Amino acid sequence: MGRIVHDHRGRYWVGQAEEVKVFGPRGTFLATIGRGGDGPLEFRRATPIHLDAQGHVHVLDPLNMRISRIGDDFGLVDQRRLPGPTWDAAPLEDGAGYAIAAWVPTADHMGLPLHVLGTDDVSASFGGDPGREGRELIDQSSIELTLSSDGASGTVFTVPQWDYRLEAWRSDGQHAGTVEGPSLDDGQRGPGGSWSFDNPPWNGIVDIKHDAMGLLWVIVQVRTTDWRDHATESILPDGRVTLEWPDNDPTTVFRSRLDIIEPETCTLKVSEWFSGQGLLLGFVEGASPMAVSELTYEGGLIPTITLWQADLVPSEQEQGG
Repeated sequence: MGRIVHDHRGRYWVGQAEEVKVFGPRGTFLATIGRGGDGPLEFRRATPIHLDAQGHVHVLDPLNMRISRIGDDFGLVDQRRLPGPTWDAAPLEDGAGYAIAAWVPTADHMGLPLHVLGTDDVSASFGGDPGREGRELIDQSSIELTLSSDGASGTVFTVPQWDYRLEAWRSDGQHAGTVEGPSLDDGQRGPGGSWSFDNPPWNGIVDIKHDAMGLLWVIVQVRTTDWRDHATESILPDGRVTLEWPDNDPTTVFRSRLDIIEPETCTLKVSEWFSGQGLLLGFVEGASPMAVSELTYEGGLIPTITLWQADLVPSEQEQGG
């Protein structure tokens, strides 16, 4: 996930490993929040995920298993422990609660991937395969879900990182629907693990976002047709083969696509390849209209983020009819 939060002052909050960097409306660097560690305002993987009505930015730290609320003055408002190893979180009721994709075994299940974290504790656990009787998790990798939520209804949308299968869940655990997107498996998907020319990097879902019109936006990352021309194989100390690309720049191997899905009718409305030089990194929380971030490497070395406004433009037929 490469989410960025756009706050009430027009500033952008960007998670960078153990810190949160804050930039002004025109990209001027303003402040660094936090440092490495597990104490207050210390992070191991800082991921801004939400801006609430009070102007607090909610920062998920899945490795420290907590969410911190940071105020307008960059001070810590409070922090909340998560009940288990967490992959992603989406706010419910403006951040009073969260839907989390987490490994939290319960008395009734060896583990389900989705949980509603209310004001006190987990109030519901759900998210197993709705088509099977046995809904328990097979292993911890099943929590690798990207989440978005509908603030009006509390519906939670999920998608696995490697499979284009969008699920909608009500916050009480009831399954609300499924949308199957275009397949991400082009016939070259291997078993995972170390990548090689014979086992290429997987295509995947980068981020999803539910908008005010009830549409789901999806960022997809797909290998380029000539990715092998930009990659080299190397041997790890343990003898395994792995792939490397110039300056560790993923833009030489992947390209991005932006899909827009209408959940109510389970239809793919728009699918467009991103025409920029870099990769789409994630959606910008708090931005209106919708915005996405692009990752490029200046001179092949310096990672640079560019923000793009994303909007639906009616076709001539729609405008006339």
